[in-house]
Amino acid sequence: IDWGDGNGVELLPSEVTTANLTHTYSTAGNYQITVGTINWLEYQFLADSNASSSNTLIQTFRDTVISIDEAIPPVANNTSLDYWFYNCKKLVSYTGHIFDNLPNVANAVSTFNGCTALTAISADTLRNQENLTNATSMFEGCTAVTYIPSGLISQCRQLTNATQMFQNCTSLTYYPNTLLLNNAALTT
Repeated sequence: IDWGDGNGVELLPSEVTTANLTHTYSTAGNYQITVGTINWLEYQFLADSNASSSNTLIQTFRDTVISIDEAIPPVANNTSLDYWFYNCKKLVSYTGHIFDNLPNVANAVSTFNGCTALTAISADTLRNQENLTNATSMFEGCTAVTYIPSGLISQCRQLTNATQMFQNCTSLTYYPNTLLLNNAALTT
């Protein structure tokens, strides 16, 4: 783990958990912490089964993540993004190609639900997500988002459910009239 304070990378033994992980900074401030490897398969399982989780790993992540700067690496047989970044209240941004390595996703329920600091949705968020069928509440409660980009769901031709996808996005000022252009399968 690189704590972002210029003191180098700290290698952690496998038995270290977020419950016993600590670091002391010499100066107060904001630091970009880089974690070498996140077991995204384990994270996905925990996120899916713990939407309002008290699980230490999930809660620590949700309470601290500010940005996601790289695409999530391939996760074998992953078909769900349900609750992955649910309630990450400090998440301001993510790379537009965040899910490019996960082409088999069918469900993205509440993926960014409650990310109240998120300021923008990338048009590339769902590119290559041709198998996505359910995006219920995906961006619900993203109160700092001001516009929905054209083409966001244009490659999601199997999408049948987008119920409440942008509900309670109270700062929205732009909603493209072409958003649903390629989504003939959409029923809700």
